[in-house]
Amino acid sequence: PLVSEGIPNKIPPANGRGHLIRILETLGRIEMSDSAYIYELIQQESPNLPWGTTLILITGRIEDQELDVLFEARRRGQNAVIVLCGQVQNFRHIKSRAEYFNFPFYHLFRTNIATSAFRIPASR
Repeated sequence: PLVSEGIPNKIPPANGRGHLIRILETLGRIEMSDSAYIYELIQQESPNLPWGTTLILITGRIEDQELDVLFEARRRGQNAVIVLCGQVQNFRHIKSRAEYFNFPFYHLFRTNIATSAFRIPASR
């Protein structure tokens, strides 16, 4: 399970094909939720991660406090990537803040995914 007793399961840093497969399998099981503790989770866990670790935040919404804590992680030598999913409130503000902090930033929107991933042949 992704969460056990309300606490997210961790995937410890490692390398190799098996580790990559484990990460991809976990990413494939992610579901959106309304939990609002991502800021605290990043703040609590990132100091324990080694220098050079990449934090990938996949979310449907992000607040300034998450951007601030990701910036703190970068000051410790970690990298951050932001992936926004779906329709996002304050999109332009978030994008400008991510650009200000120089975070790689991606926005996945259902219509973009459908048209780029699944090309429908033209009718004859």
